[in-house]
Amino acid sequence: MTTNSTSNRLLVTALFFVIFASLVYVLTGVAKLNVPRYYPLEDTWRMISVKDQPSMGYYGKIAVTLPLAILASVLFYFLLPLVTRSGDIAWPLYLGGAKYTLFLGLMFFVFEEWHSWSIAKAGLATQVFWGRELWTFLIGLAVLGALALGAGLTVKYAKK
Repeated sequence: MTTNSTSNRLLVTALFFVIFASLVYVLTGVAKLNVPRYYPLEDTWRMISVKDQPSMGYYGKIAVTLPLAILASVLFYFLLPLVTRSGDIAWPLYLGGAKYTLFLGLMFFVFEEWHSWSIAKAGLATQVFWGRELWTFLIGLAVLGALALGAGLTVKYAKK
C-alpha cells in the first residue's frame, strides 16, 4: 500500500486514530489524571471527586482523549508521505496495532468499571497486588485474547 492514494492514507490514519485514542484513554486511567467527572444525581460536573457519590469519569476521559487523538491523527495524515520511504505504508502493522490497542482499551474500560462498580461497591477489593480481581482480569484477558487469536488464525487459513 502506498501513500500516493488518498484512500490509503485515510485508512492508515483511521487505524492510527484508533491506536492513539486507545492508548491515551488507557494512560488517562492508569495515570489517574484529574479529569472532569459528571455527577448524575446532582446533574453537575466537578473536577474533584466527591466521596460516596456516584460519578462518571468516562466522559472526562473521552473529553481528554478525542481532541488529542484528532490532533495527532491530522498531523499523522499530513506527515505520513514525508516519513515513509518510497511511499510504502506497512498497513498490516497499523491494522494489528489498532486491533490490539482497541482490545486493550476495551478491556481496561471493562476492568475499571467492573472494579469501581462491582468490586469496590461489594467490598471485595484487596490491597494485595496479585489479588482476586487482578487474577480474574488476567484470566478474562487471556480467554478473550485466545478467542481473538483463534478467530484471526481461522480467517487467515480459511483464505488459503
